[in-house]
Amino acid sequence: MLSIKFLRENADAVRADIKKRGMEDSLKNVDEVLSLDEKNRKIQFELDALRHEKNELSLEVNRLKKTGEDADEVLKKVKVLPEKVKKLEEEREIIEEKLKKILMNTPNILHQSVPVGKGSEGNVVVRTWGTRR
Repeated sequence: MLSIKFLRENADAVRADIKKRGMEDSLKNVDEVLSLDEKNRKIQFELDALRHEKNELSLEVNRLKKTGEDADEVLKKVKVLPEKVKKLEEEREIIEEKLKKILMNTPNILHQSVPVGKGSEGNVVVRTWGTRR
């Protein structure tokens, strides 16, 4: 199975390889993987930002309570964040499942010595072993 990073960095090579195999219907998989990967990365960025915000607000609540000030407004903000995080994590899990399914159906890269063709008709005998019966 190809890694997402490899596919992201070598999308054109993967497309060319799929064309060599004669699997033009699988070309859409490359674009779909790239699109889902972009969404997944954006969601991860948002999750990191929300977690950072929650940590900052928690520190602010702690500071306010130590000084004896009212922390109700900050606490309200903190209570909303876990819902947002949960929703984004669920969305990310769905995207990751889709990515995994698509990547499982995306063929590996062929070695340059493999002949181009749809079937075994284009194969070349490289060497034989023993006597032919």
